[in-house]
Amino acid sequence: MIAYEKRQIILSEGQPVEVFDTSGLFLFKTNAIIGRATKTGQTEVSFEAHRKIQIIPDYDVPNGVTIKVITSKETFLAIATMVETYKGEKLATSIRMVETNANVTVTGTSETADENGNVFSAPVTKADNQPIHIQTVNAELKQYMQGILPNVQYLIYIPAIDLELLDKVTVHSVGRNIKVKVENIDYLSFPGLALLQVSTETRV
Repeated sequence: MIAYEKRQIILSEGQPVEVFDTSGLFLFKTNAIIGRATKTGQTEVSFEAHRKIQIIPDYDVPNGVTIKVITSKETFLAIATMVETYKGEKLATSIRMVETNANVTVTGTSETADENGNVFSAPVTKADNQPIHIQTVNAELKQYMQGILPNVQYLIYIPAIDLELLDKVTVHSVGRNIKVKVENIDYLSFPGLALLQVSTETRV
């Protein structure tokens, strides 16, 4: 009974959202109850950027997917997912999200070998206009994330695509293109996401 009532509330009172996988492929559309997330345990990301949504438990929502709220036209990255239960019955899927505030293009190189063993390198685009969350590294943030390298200027939250330190990254934000280089890649802090420590690009 409780699960049915919860389901009806989400479907009737929720806002329509669209969910996309890490490559931008549309997965599904549903309704979701959306609210501001609590600050507890989330000092590493600006509290204002966080939301928490609830959807019916029918859908599998892994970390790193992109969630678009149709009415507000906001876009978020899923960074943590849990299933709410009551007496062994699934009530809802609860998702913590961080708002995207920029897009990135990531390029690198790919090596292939022919039948004679000759190795060739070719440019490859790893992400094209991928929604991300980027934030400036300041003294307060370094107090909570002491593993940040000294010369790092920004942190980027991006779906866990295959990245390398030598990849070239261009951030597109508010009509500006900012070239940055990757100093460190963390795939462990938020499974399904990559946390990039980046600094201003100085390579030609």
